[in-house]
Amino acid sequence: MVSYASLQPARKRQRPLPDSFDVGTSEVESTDNSDYQEISTAKRQRVGASAAIREIPEVAQSHAVGSNLSPTFSNRRPVLLNRQDLQTLRWFRDLIYGVASLKDPVGKNKQEKMKELRKRLHAMEFYTFLSKPLLQKSRLLDQALPSIFQDDDGIDWPWDINVDAQALWHKWNQGHFDSSMIRGLDLKRHAGPTGKQIAAYVPDTQYERRVSSHYSGQGDLVNGQWWPLQGCAVRDGAHGEIECGISGLAGAGAYSVVMSRGGYDDVDMGEEVLYCGTIAKEGEPSQHTRYLLHNLETKAPVRLLRSSSLEKSNPYRPTEGTRYDGLYDVIDVKVLDVKTAMHRFGLRRRPKQSPIRYKGPEKRPTPEQSAERSKLRAQLGLK
Repeated sequence: MVSYASLQPARKRQRPLPDSFDVGTSEVESTDNSDYQEISTAKRQRVGASAAIREIPEVAQSHAVGSNLSPTFSNRRPVLLNRQDLQTLRWFRDLIYGVASLKDPVGKNKQEKMKELRKRLHAMEFYTFLSKPLLQKSRLLDQALPSIFQDDDGIDWPWDINVDAQALWHKWNQGHFDSSMIRGLDLKRHAGPTGKQIAAYVPDTQYERRVSSHYSGQGDLVNGQWWPLQGCAVRDGAHGEIECGISGLAGAGAYSVVMSRGGYDDVDMGEEVLYCGTIAKEGEPSQHTRYLLHNLETKAPVRLLRSSSLEKSNPYRPTEGTRYDGLYDVIDVKVLDVKTAMHRFGLRRRPKQSPIRYKGPEKRPTPEQSAERSKLRAQLGLK
């Protein structure tokens, strides 16, 4: 039996490093890859018919990571990396390759490793020590994470791990390292329908990483992406309105809709939805209703988000916050009330999308997201 440890590259004995160390003044791209020299020359092959594992996948240039996935970082000033933080990222990297090296797709050991990998992916969303040099030095961005969602080695990764790895890679590759849930938001107060003052977190117009919601399709979102507040979804371009359920533009139609408890005759069946427009005056469809009528004509899809304000009996309801559940087509419409021009639209989820993340280990929000939201509410003095 060949052990996984026996396949690890030999490491040179050296004096313990301090908690932080200088990686030099050259570009980060030239960081030492000695940890990978042995692995990168190893052949991908089975080590024997009775062996329980196979060799670690190649992780050097021959790993077939596309050039478009290779982040370009440039930092010519001295960079100090925390040794413990780097070890944390390398441990995660080794966990990915360790899981990939296990042959048995349903073995108990592999299932336990997958469970641990999933948990770590969820936790890394809130790591506060991340930086470009650390991620580059650990080889997570250009090798380890892409090895999951590119599937070059034929590994049957669970679909939710695949999606979550893509989400982390995209976020970090664009230089997004702020783990705060309310990054880029300001607390604003305004008068509600009854005149009562309402406080809400809204995107800061000067926030440089705010994403416009004026686009059709999924964009850079991933199925199951979750936010503690609707304002966070607006910040990231999933939706365009802090309170309104339909977001769009005249002449372009609706870009997104939010399912919530708003007093309308909506029906949520998961893959299919009956979704109401808004009440109008004098029998003419409202502007938001016209957005959806435009989609019915043009066949353009809408992004559908679900809010925790839905009835608790709804199985697709996120337990808290707001969740993006994929693209839906507007397939038909029925006028429920002529006087108020109330239209109800039939929406159908597009095929070949990963499942709605409302149950099982892939459920969103994750335990880590819920815990972080609880911390946030405590800091804000909310119940």
